[in-house]
Amino acid sequence: MRRPHVRRSRHERGRSCQKWGHGQWTNYYESGTKKYLESWENGVEHGIHYDYSPDGQIYRELHYERGKLVKEVDRTKR
Repeated sequence: MRRPHVRRSRHERGRSCQKWGHGQWTNYYESGTKKYLESWENGVEHGIHYDYSPDGQIYRELHYERGKLVKEVDRTKR
């Protein structure tokens, strides 16, 4: 049986229903490595989101405050 391109955590499944709510959402590459980690509060992005490269290294941070992007950190330039 062929696996889907993106594996989702149990928390990710509610995304298509627009039921974000609270907590962290994780998405994975087909290999099983994390693709991104997001934080939500009251249905809006809040906190730090991490984007991962296929080798598992964090390459970008997105900092949100109540749904507004306030800072972006490119970790590839360190």
